[in-house]
Amino acid sequence: LAKSLGWLTVELIIIKILLRKKLVFRSSHRKNIDGSADIKPYGKAFRILIKHIDHFLIQNKEDEQILIKNYSFKGPITHIPNLHPIKSIQVKKFTERKHFLWIGRSELIKNPDAYLEIAKSLPNESFQMILTETNKTVYNNTLAKAMQIPNISIINKMPHLEVLEYFSYARYFITTSLGEGFPNVLIESFSKGTPVLSLHIDFDHMITEEKVGFVGDGSIQSIVAFIKSIDESN
Repeated sequence: LAKSLGWLTVELIIIKILLRKKLVFRSSHRKNIDGSADIKPYGKAFRILIKHIDHFLIQNKEDEQILIKNYSFKGPITHIPNLHPIKSIQVKKFTERKHFLWIGRSELIKNPDAYLEIAKSLPNESFQMILTETNKTVYNNTLAKAMQIPNISIINKMPHLEVLEYFSYARYFITTSLGEGFPNVLIESFSKGTPVLSLHIDFDHMITEEKVGFVGDGSIQSIVAFIKSIDESN
């Protein structure tokens, strides 16, 4: 079982060929299958060897089409979204929900600057950001910019159970990612009865079809306009 694209996956494919074993690739992110890795040597090797993978597991239906389009993969593909155990939900009332929430790693693909711009555009609203440092440059730049926005608070990485409580008191969870598979934070948000605002990704059209949030057109203004329309009646 391989789950991310790199030299280890290339080596696993070669070992699989030599030993005549089966190999399943579980794609944990769209960047594994969108062709962007072609600029790397291992990406070029992967493109040559991908035909030897026996089965792909992907997180959403759109990724299946991206995989087929970019690599002409003809083997079986199974769509398995992230799963969480169902528990009883005690949903907080709207009046108990005081802030908007963003959670993610300090990576450019997570697009933290967009969240900062949303907060800056709505000075009368409260915004919280749980930021895990993975890219030091992005992390430091995000902190520096956030310090200039008085209505946003940055929270460092914390235990998972504590993070879940932040969902309970959020009016909306906001995702500004430029690309995703099917992130766990969406399910965690829904598990607390918290709807999702997405800058532009609809995750298998689930947000719009199930009416569990709002999907913008990719612009900051589309999210800002929606937030301005929110009140206790809607």
